Amino acid sequence: PEVEEKPPPMEEALVHSNWKFRKFGYEELEAKILKSAEDGPIFAEYVDKISGYVSDTNAGAQDAAVKLCLSFITKIKAVKGGGILAEHCPSISFALVDKALGSRPGTKKIASDCLIEFGGCDLGPQSMATIINKGFNHKLPKVIIASVEVATEALSLFGPKVFPPAPTLKGMKALFDHKDAKVRKSCLTCVGEIYRWLGPAVKGILPELRDAQITELDTMFQEIKFGSAKPTKFPRFMDSQAIEQQQKSAGGGGGGGGGGGAADSVLDFLDPVDILGQLKKDFWSGLDNDQWKTRKESLDFLLNLLKAPKLAAGDYADLVRKLRSLFNDSNVVVLGLSIQALTKLGEGLRGEFSRHAHILLPTLIDMWKEKRPQVSKPVTDALDVYGKYCFSVGDEKFCTELDKGFKHKVFFLFFDFIPFHFF
Repeated sequence: PEVEEKPPPMEEALVHSNWKFRKFGYEELEAKILKSAEDGPIFAEYVDKISGYVSDTNAGAQDAAVKLCLSFITKIKAVKGGGILAEHCPSISFALVDKALGSRPGTKKIASDCLIEFGGCDLGPQSMATIINKGFNHKLPKVIIASVEVATEALSLFGPKVFPPAPTLKGMKALFDHKDAKVRKSCLTCVGEIYRWLGPAVKGILPELRDAQITELDTMFQEIKFGSAKPTKFPRFMDSQAIEQQQKSAGGGGGGGGGGGAADSVLDFLDPVDILGQLKKDFWSGLDNDQWKTRKESLDFLLNLLKAPKLAAGDYADLVRKLRSLFNDSNVVVLGLSIQALTKLGEGLRGEFSRHAHILLPTLIDMWKEKRPQVSKPVTDALDVYGKYCFSVGDEKFCTELDKGFKHKVFFLFFDFIPFHFF
């Protein structure tokens, strides 16, 4: 009978040409890691080799390598910022997505767990960036689906503080029209999970969808209980007090007077958009043009830019001043659009727009007497937005204008606005 060759020492086995010996080496190393202290030297010694192990071309050896990877990630001491694991998270994640998510079901499951467990090491965004950039753009539909499923499960377990959902939505933009129906379905499921955490405000950061997809999402949203989501896993360095605080803040919430509840939660995960740099000479000259249609074209251009839900901080004084001057425009369409633009500025800048909102408030209150819907509707919307995001009850300047509003001849309208947002 043939005598089975004895495995070489672990270091030799890890790089051996025989897959069975490599498998033995991975298992030996995993056993040592599990016995090691969480801050033991073994982690620094092998951290730069994990991605290579995970990329093993033999399915049996790779399965052992991925198990080793999971033990490595879950055993290493978790520190804020990721510690020594931070530098190697992108390469390890890349190997897991590219080489393991399309592997055998058992290997795929462990690889998914590895990617998710990076959240416990304060490396959720780094892991997710690789899932999005590599996994969502993979040539194999099964890897794309697995990547979207990992993103969904990671959010379900850790919540949006650890795995921010906005990059995921942005990365899935092209997948909503993927030729594979299972890919499209996985994306809708992921959006449903994001809705479970952030609620209706998530609609503001969805990519453009077909009418049928919007209808399908709306139907799905009606069956999801928003506000009940709580994280069940946390970065391992967090103490019990920090965990309790994160649980309390999970899933958005309500509130007025300078807060936007779930909408604020969404904005936390969005990159701000700089619109000021996109306002060129033609835009400004268009606002001064004698033809009202040309002025309208400039305002339409601005409003298209202001669709961005989160605006970058900057010096908006000249823009606000110019839009405010259009309050005297003889054309009611131009007047209404100028108010709409100022409303969107308040919505996109929130507290950053408070100074300008205070200046605009007296004029807007006085304009409430306007009966033309092209003006009255934008004025109401502006006060609604400023009340939600730019003012608070304790704001002295706001209270002063509020007092004046109580004495206004259309006070009954103003009073109808106040209780909803502030009391």
